Amino acid sequence: MPGMSQSYCCLAGIFAFTKKFTRHKTRALSKIGDEDNIELKEIHIVRSELTALSSKLATYVVSGEQTKAEAMLKLNPGLSMQATEVTDYSDRTFTNISAFEYALWALDIHMLRMIISTIPHTNAGAIIAEKLLEKFEMSIQRGVTYTVAGHSPVTEGYFSLEPLKTAYKAYFDAYDAEDVEDSINAAWLNIGKCQRNLPAVVAQYYCDQDVPFATCHDFKSVSFRQRSLKFYNHFTRSNDSWFSGRLGLDFAILSGARRQGACVISVCAGRNGGRNDLETIVALDTARIKEIQIIKENLTQLLHDLRQVPTPHC
Repeated sequence: MPGMSQSYCCLAGIFAFTKKFTRHKTRALSKIGDEDNIELKEIHIVRSELTALSSKLATYVVSGEQTKAEAMLKLNPGLSMQATEVTDYSDRTFTNISAFEYALWALDIHMLRMIISTIPHTNAGAIIAEKLLEKFEMSIQRGVTYTVAGHSPVTEGYFSLEPLKTAYKAYFDAYDAEDVEDSINAAWLNIGKCQRNLPAVVAQYYCDQDVPFATCHDFKSVSFRQRSLKFYNHFTRSNDSWFSGRLGLDFAILSGARRQGACVISVCAGRNGGRNDLETIVALDTARIKEIQIIKENLTQLLHDLRQVPTPHC
């Protein structure tokens, strides 16, 4: 089609994957989004459908549903860079954030690797990689902003595990100092409150039935085959969902053994309960900070490689 820009040719290819998501064969769209400012004349989805798909993808990423997110991105890899609004399990509402940026804020290394793996090795893929790299730099430098009802907006580069580590240490200090029982229990419940605020990916590490959380210090080896949020509740003798119960109000979660319900709960974990979990949290914090730099390097290398792809003639 004469007169089209290279950007149009490439981006039209990106969104051609969406045909399996919509019954409409051809729709008009003026541009992908204000932030991208790339003019389009004809692609396979309208803006409202793009918004709906972007929101659905972000919901999958926030929930740690990697398999579903990957299925969407294989059909439409450009969705990873589209801004939307999403609220996570801890009632944090993010506005104007892409699925990629949320995964980056949560330091969900597995999700980030998956997103990058779905970028096609084409000129269209080069545009996606370039946009994601720009978002990476802006997120790290400026942070992302979210709101929680009744509180002032928060801007941060990534979710910090420091409050959880501090809560564990406070509990151990209270127990070792032989504080009164109420103080010890309150310190334990404070761990639960911090656990309730975790992004889904960290909760899923706790709940992994294949690799016990308390003994997992090599997070590269974690397959996340299921990415479950289920833990075993000793009180109800059933599996509960991490974010649906009274976590932080009645109990905190203590990691369990392999294939024994993934996680168990305790009103008070005793003198040594949770010490291995703290060691794992410290190891996870170190690993994810290190891995995020590798993610950037991989994305940068991918962009370099994709820029060598010959430009198609439209």
